Amino acid sequence: MERETLLDEPADFWGGIQLLHSLDRFFDRALNFVIIGYQSAGREELARVAAISANREQNRPGARLEN
Repeated sequence: MERETLLDEPADFWGGIQLLHSLDRFFDRALNFVIIGYQSAGREELARVAAISANREQNRPGARLEN
């Protein structure tokens, strides 16, 4: 059991460290793009709802009389 956990060469160790670092960077970037996309979609949805609301307000009966 102990023999299976020991690395044969230091290169194996550093290769594993590099792999972990690459995976860490990959998931950091993936999460970053997910957050950016989520925020962008939220802003677009907010703008869409505001436009619909403004359009409804303009088309409301009596809206021109108040202005």
